[in-house]
Amino acid sequence: MKKIIKNTFVFLGGETILRITNRTPRILFWHGVDYIKNATVEKESLSFHAFVQQINYLKKNYEIISIDEFYSRYSTKSFNGKEIVLTFDDGYKNNLTVVAPLLKSLSLPFTVFISTNNVSLVALFPTSIVRLLVFGSQLKKIEVSSIGLKAELKTQEQKNNVAKKLGQIMTSVTNAQVIRISEELLSNVTPTKLQELISTYSSIMPMNWDEVKKLREYDCTIGSHCLDHFCCHDNQDKHEVLRQISESKQVIENELEVPCNYFAYP
Repeated sequence: MKKIIKNTFVFLGGETILRITNRTPRILFWHGVDYIKNATVEKESLSFHAFVQQINYLKKNYEIISIDEFYSRYSTKSFNGKEIVLTFDDGYKNNLTVVAPLLKSLSLPFTVFISTNNVSLVALFPTSIVRLLVFGSQLKKIEVSSIGLKAELKTQEQKNNVAKKLGQIMTSVTNAQVIRISEELLSNVTPTKLQELISTYSSIMPMNWDEVKKLREYDCTIGSHCLDHFCCHDNQDKHEVLRQISESKQVIENELEVPCNYFAYP
């Protein structure tokens, strides 16, 4: 029914009317874009085919500008209402290998907000770890001792429930607890098995600094997304929040030797 309503709406020109009447600058964000093998495990990445369709639509109907140009127009109150800024959160390797070549071929600017510790350590993001272990590993049970979790993963319902519970916990506890939970999750598989999983679901990999630096060959701005893949909620220590924000800026400026002027709230 939803598809019928959508198709009817588009057929009658509804989206064109909305586009004309709802003119306001927009900053859009993705995480990764890749040739994904399993949409549940690789939830952070959009399929390349779908992304191409989205970008072609945006290029045809809007003005895609850099984040610097967006800020300039914001400062001078000179928006025309059709501006679009393309941004990507976290710092996935496919931002370089898949996204950048496509956007360069179309002469489109974009911004990547990176979690600097994940780049420095080439460490998987916590959300990726949860989905990789729960949905991609073929484990029949999983254990995370720090939160008293011992659960079976024999059915899809069990996997969904465990992933939901872990997601709720990891977005409400301190950063130190998130790091510990992530380490304990990874200990459920051998290092060899982990590498096999990463090889299979390669879209979850973050960039390293050499790869971030290669983005300078494209019309790409690098911004901060904290030191860690960090949730700035009320349970975090205020000083740790400030450290995550300020030190990530310093790291980026030291590594890239350019100013870091933009921050994406995680």
